[in-house]
Amino acid sequence: MGVGLVARRLASVPPVATMARGTHRRYFATFSYENGAVPRVGPNVFLAPTSAVVGNVTIGKNSSIWYNCVLRGDVNEIRIGEETNIQDGTVIHVAKNNAKGVALPTVIGDRVTVGHMALLHACTLEDLSFVGMAATVMDGAVVKKGAMIAAG
Repeated sequence: MGVGLVARRLASVPPVATMARGTHRRYFATFSYENGAVPRVGPNVFLAPTSAVVGNVTIGKNSSIWYNCVLRGDVNEIRIGEETNIQDGTVIHVAKNNAKGVALPTVIGDRVTVGHMALLHACTLEDLSFVGMAATVMDGAVVKKGAMIAAG
């Protein structure tokens, strides 16, 4: 793909949200899934240029999504609260529903820190919780307010 074609494609990508001054990215590629949802990004969000935010994702104000993170809200929603820090290489995904038919989004509260290379799948992290580097939190798990999941 030539440089001119890439530039034209990037120029045609509409802004997903109005972002405040000082943010790292104004535009990012989005993909439409069966429900046509696109990410919603609050003011003063840092979104690293190598991160991928796809589908039904909401990011609260003053949060940060660092380099090489993947947030994939394709079959359900991802909600990230305010002043939350998702560090490098973290993958966040969802599940449509469990065996009982209960929807399994990923919900991350306010002022949460998620360490480098963590995997969050269809879980809930309540306000002020912490997930260590390379930790895995899977379907239906709830990390209570102020709780910590150790690294690895």
